[in-house]
Amino acid sequence: MNFVINYGYKREKQFVSGGLWFLPPPTKATAEKAIDLLVNILTGGELIESPPSWETKIDLPELSDVERQIVQKEIEKEKLIKSISELKGKEDELIKFRRLLWTKGKPLENIVKDAFVFLEFSEIGKVREENLEDWVFKFKFVSEYKYGIFEIKGADERTSLADLTQCNKWVDDYIVENRGIAKGIFVPNQYRLGDIRKNKINREHFEDNELKYARSREICILPSHEIFHAVVEKMKGNSQITRKFIEEKIATSHGICKPSEA
Repeated sequence: MNFVINYGYKREKQFVSGGLWFLPPPTKATAEKAIDLLVNILTGGELIESPPSWETKIDLPELSDVERQIVQKEIEKEKLIKSISELKGKEDELIKFRRLLWTKGKPLENIVKDAFVFLEFSEIGKVREENLEDWVFKFKFVSEYKYGIFEIKGADERTSLADLTQCNKWVDDYIVENRGIAKGIFVPNQYRLGDIRKNKINREHFEDNELKYARSREICILPSHEIFHAVVEKMKGNSQITRKFIEEKIATSHGICKPSEA
């Protein structure tokens, strides 16, 4: 590895560039020491020599104790670094659920899945092709339906009736393909960039024809912020937020669903 040195100086507030030298790699010193040596020579500094091999064998009062403390502190530092890394990992695992409040597209789809895994739906995933329904789970505590099928949509403003009809299409597909009776679950994240603390009404607003359509097709409208609130309640240790409870809420909701309200 060659060294590249760019040497220059300032003269009367004007920078004057120097030469550029390519040198072979050092053989008797580290690259850092070689650079220090060259800089000292070029700037007229005192020549820095490497100590002889016997120098390290000369003892000094308190030296061994200081060296021992350095080793101990290095061990403590490594433990602290590991602990901080673990805490940061846990922090990331917690704050990722905030994405339920503002994302759209694949990031929203993925965090909805992560949230349902956290809420005990460990098997949630894909049943058919990648470009069809977003996620599917099997009901364990409800006999009326076999599957819960997700259509997930984030929007800067409102979602549309077309999103609800798409959700119903997945349900119809399962009937046509003789897979079993499915429950459509529409997860909207509308007005997603507005502060959830101030625009909850907008996020939960659906026109009368949309609500009528959802009721007639038994579609559960599950706003992504409601999933977030369910996650928060479970984190708090709310014993009512169980898979059984959420399944029953989804199965019986023909319109807006609020599983966080245990």
